[in-house]
Amino acid sequence: MTWFYRNVMAKGFTLVEFLTTFGILALLLTVAAASLRAAGPTLATRAAARTLAADLRYASELASSTQTAHALRLNPAGSAYALVRLADPEIIIKNARINETVRLGEITVPEATVVFNTLGATATPGIITLIHASGTTMLINVRPSGYVRIE
Repeated sequence: MTWFYRNVMAKGFTLVEFLTTFGILALLLTVAAASLRAAGPTLATRAAARTLAADLRYASELASSTQTAHALRLNPAGSAYALVRLADPEIIIKNARINETVRLGEITVPEATVVFNTLGATATPGIITLIHASGTTMLINVRPSGYVRIE
């Protein structure tokens, strides 16, 4: 074998280089895990807010597309809600529960019911507050035009 071939093939990682690389990776993973754990309550609250806002928008779209009033009835005690078609008889389209770590807080909508008319607008605008067990809050603002915004 030539000198060049032996030196190139004989090279590899030493134990010190391997342990240093492994230590740096372990430190980076520890920092990343701590960051994700701290973001957990915010992510859970945001996910619950997005789901509730999507169902509010869905109720508005159903009201305008079917030309029948629809409502989203909130149950603060059970942290649940129901999407209802306001016809004779009333038809429950969807029952849903909010994440167990998130609860419904203050609801400024009368009778905890958001009613959408045939235009997709609401006569009962207001704010729905979601509160995580750790204290993180998100607001869902329902405007008279039927526009739903997460704040």
